[in-house]
Amino acid sequence: MAYTPTFSGKDAVIRLFINGSEVVLLAKTWEVGPSTTEVADDVNGESRSRLQTITNHYDGSISCFQNDTKALQALLQNEQNDDAEVSPYTKTLGFNFKILDGTRQNFIGREAVLGAWKINQSGRTERVLLALPFRCRQFRAVPTI
Repeated sequence: MAYTPTFSGKDAVIRLFINGSEVVLLAKTWEVGPSTTEVADDVNGESRSRLQTITNHYDGSISCFQNDTKALQALLQNEQNDDAEVSPYTKTLGFNFKILDGTRQNFIGREAVLGAWKINQSGRTERVLLALPFRCRQFRAVPTI
């Protein structure tokens, strides 16, 4: 097997789609993983429980640098739509990775729900960051174009 170096943050791009409009998120850090229910069924006189893990959905968070206010404006527009008590906007997250063997891998978070985001700046020389928690029903690999 040929040696392939591990990829890093420079090789990853995260996109947020709200109602079809794309916002590229300048991620500093991010994470996503399954939210699960751990099951242990004690059956009859068996010496051990029967174990199972059930995936409920996926939880994640993204901390993003800001070079403009497009992401903030998109979040506020999404909230205005919610306040109008009309159909909620469709939200999707796209994760694009450039693997250092020349290939690309894409993943998608479908049926996303955005959490209580925060925008912050901690000092005069510190960068403004947008913290965006999210949940999604599906997190899957998708074909690369």
